[in-house]
Amino acid sequence: MLGVEGLEELVRKSAQKTLPEMKQAILAGVAEWRHGPLTDDMSLVLVELR
Repeated sequence: MLGVEGLEELVRKSAQKTLPEMKQAILAGVAEWRHGPLTDDMSLVLVELR
């Protein structure tokens, strides 16, 4: 499983990107881990703090 640790790593790797770029990087990382596109529902919430 990708798990919390795997998701944390994807977030850390994309933390300096804009929110749209970060979203795409995380989704691409999940698709790469799965070896293909997502086949189930997924929710992703990104919050920008200033």
